[in-house]
Amino acid sequence: MLVGFILFGFASAAVADVCETWIDKANAVTMAACSYESGGSGYYKITNNGSNAAKVCWTVVLNSGKKSSGCHSALGVGKTTNGSCFSCGAKNGGARLITLDSYKVE
Repeated sequence: MLVGFILFGFASAAVADVCETWIDKANAVTMAACSYESGGSGYYKITNNGSNAAKVCWTVVLNSGKKSSGCHSALGVGKTTNGSCFSCGAKNGGARLITLDSYKVE
């Protein structure tokens, strides 16, 4: 009975979102803009891979040319902040890139 439950669990695995990733090697920050599989909406993720907590600021540049900026005042080591991004969805134009505006060690 347990084997049947485990096999069913694998059969209903979640679908994957589509993400574009950019890495700022000088400041050890990984940035990604993602579209949900449906393409109707999306989100962004900013990860501090540095050795210290930092104030991290970025700009999401959409394919439409519009920009959306944000900051996280104390992003810990190995921590990720994310936010909703309707226009990051493939059906809504998508994101062209995410730029790192500043990285200040706390």
